Amino acid sequence: INALALQEDGVIIDLFDGLADIENQILRAVGHPQERFHEDALRMMRGLRFVSQLGFVLEKETLAAIHANHALLGKISVERIMIEFVKLLLGNHRNQALQAFVETECYIYCPGLREYGEALLRMADLPAIPLETETAAWVLLIDQIGLAPEAVRSFLKAWKCSNDCIRQVHTAYQALLMRRNGEWNDLLLYQFGLEATYLAEGLLRYDKLPNDPAKISQRYQQLPIHSLKELAINGRDLLQTVDRSSGPWLKEVLAAAEAAVITRKVPNEKEALLAFAQAYLAKEG
Repeated sequence: INALALQEDGVIIDLFDGLADIENQILRAVGHPQERFHEDALRMMRGLRFVSQLGFVLEKETLAAIHANHALLGKISVERIMIEFVKLLLGNHRNQALQAFVETECYIYCPGLREYGEALLRMADLPAIPLETETAAWVLLIDQIGLAPEAVRSFLKAWKCSNDCIRQVHTAYQALLMRRNGEWNDLLLYQFGLEATYLAEGLLRYDKLPNDPAKISQRYQQLPIHSLKELAINGRDLLQTVDRSSGPWLKEVLAAAEAAVITRKVPNEKEALLAFAQAYLAKEG
């Protein structure tokens, strides 16, 4: 279906019956699939990705050739495989593609997935709701294979993900695990941030659990502050007010004041916060 050309007069040149395959929603390697996959093994992942994006079915011989040659993926760079895999996860027909991904055993040659064929099939049984972002795709995958939070970084490093991607996925995954154990409170919304909490709330739909990302966004916007920079006092204010030299206590007091503002125990006003700080220090000794 990609081996088509268009003449200047508008006539389509179709040497491999690609138009018929488009009509019948079939994905077929051009010529002999064994030869095509030996020329570039990434074509196997690309075929699976097209299943996800288009909802087409892999032609019988093409599917069999992918299965027979899946080990060739071991010679392909992780970076190239990752691009196709992420597109597969983000496609509208992800579940169909994941089934083929496992059936052809291509997953065995993808970083960290060799032992998770059954988990990938369970993921293929989740509600067929398209994933909106790469971060959401990684979080859902990691959740389905049941990685411990401390293993997320090494797993994504093996996939050659960026540090920024790793940070976002790790935070959102922790937020999802927390959310399953209970509702959000303001302090958790503040600590995890809008991006992670919104994503985690939305992922509950795959568990068929009640979720309301819009409400989470609204609650986050209504927080008294959204970062420590918005706190009405800083370390300099404390040093000018409290008769102490600089030290670890500054960070501790600011963190306590930050939490007090978030939980609405103290208004985000300079005088109120300085009074809170002095009381806190007196209590702590």
